[in-house]
Amino acid sequence: MIKFLICFLLILISIISCKDNESNTILLEAFDKSAKNNISVLNKSKSKLNHTNSLINYNKIDVDLTVLSATIVYAEVFNMIMNPENYEDKIVKMKGQFVVFEDMENGNPFYACVIPDATACCLQGFEFVPLSEYDYPNNYPEIDSEITIIGKFEYDENNFGYCRLIDTKFIF
Repeated sequence: MIKFLICFLLILISIISCKDNESNTILLEAFDKSAKNNISVLNKSKSKLNHTNSLINYNKIDVDLTVLSATIVYAEVFNMIMNPENYEDKIVKMKGQFVVFEDMENGNPFYACVIPDATACCLQGFEFVPLSEYDYPNNYPEIDSEITIIGKFEYDENNFGYCRLIDTKFIF
């Protein structure tokens, strides 16, 4: 349920981001308020996903979204969301905007990397779980800054196909 609501919120950003700038500001503020309120609901649902801290060869990238054009990146991320079984356990490298949402109930942060489409009007992205060596906010990038990350793709088909990157490393 948690994963579904976060995925739903990311899709909502994608849909509303194609409006004019003034509408975007109003809708993103509403989205932020809604996300903060819903994070506590999300945390009450147990995830079937397992954060493993497995050993990953960060030099062996299976899906490198950083070398693709904006149009192709957007299409590939859409494909990853629609056909996650084709990407399970693949090492993914992506570049996008760093976004943080906090759980209103316990203050735990959720991190996401969002990518605009070619016209910069629509957004897609993934939640990611950083390696334990990172200590938010001490050695994290600034919120809304451009980031490059590498992580292992996982999804949970029993939890509405929720997708995320785990064991994620920032590339500074």
